[in-house]
Amino acid sequence: MTEEELDDQYKNSKNSYEVFYDHEDETKVTQYRFFLEDDDPEIKNKQLCISKNIFIIPVILFYERHRTIGDKKIIEYYENDEMSIYTETTTENSVTIVKAFSIDGYVIYEDKTYHDADGNEARHEHWVKSEDGTLYDCFDNTGAIDIDISDSDETPS
Repeated sequence: MTEEELDDQYKNSKNSYEVFYDHEDETKVTQYRFFLEDDDPEIKNKQLCISKNIFIIPVILFYERHRTIGDKKIIEYYENDEMSIYTETTTENSVTIVKAFSIDGYVIYEDKTYHDADGNEARHEHWVKSEDGTLYDCFDNTGAIDIDISDSDETPS
């Protein structure tokens, strides 16, 4: 291995992990996070987290599986090879809609980003739903917050 290759390998290894410190005691390490590569092109953001202070399980493998089915972009979020949530992204009439679902298929939240004629973001809304689909909180990028505690019989689609 040449000196240049060794130097590149060292630089890349420094970018492949992150160390987190306690907010109150900055000399105390609370978490190590290692960024991993994967041979599967659908797997993104693979991280091995080691922390006995932050998580109940001290070692967790996080990753995302990115797929496209029809006009939906789907991201599945995994913790230790078990899916925790997934999102579906669609675009309809210059509105990008991201819906997040629990593993049981219930809507957790819905983001709507409205774009102007030039494709620039004009407005963003975030709708939070309970497991039964009831809307209980909404805000947009203007800072306005609406709370609607309605009795909705909406079922997840």
